[in-house]
Amino acid sequence: MTVVTGFMTRDMAQLLMDRADGLYARCREVYGFHNWLGMQNYETACRVELTDWVLRHRHQSVLHIAVASRMVAMGVAVANLALGNLIHVHSTLSGLESALARALTRS
Repeated sequence: MTVVTGFMTRDMAQLLMDRADGLYARCREVYGFHNWLGMQNYETACRVELTDWVLRHRHQSVLHIAVASRMVAMGVAVANLALGNLIHVHSTLSGLESALARALTRS
C-alpha cells in the first residue's frame, strides 16, 4: 500500500519498487493498493520505470490505484495500456477501500 501526495519523484518510485521486490520474491501473488488521490504530478521517469518494473512482475500483480489529478490519471492510463489493463483505477478513496475489503475477504 502506498499513499502519495504532491509530486512523485524518481527516488520515491525507486523506494516503492525496492520495498515491493521482497514481496515479489516471496509471494506468488502481490496485491498493490495505491492511494494517489493527493498526487498532483510526477517525474516522467516514474511512469516509465514503474511500468517497466510492473511488466517484469505482471504475472504476480493485482494493482488498484486511486487517482484524482488529470495528469496522474493520464499517466496511469498510458501505463495501463502497456500493461494490458492490469490496473484497476479508482476515482475515490471509498472505491479503493472497497476493493481492499473485497481482497481481504477473499484471502
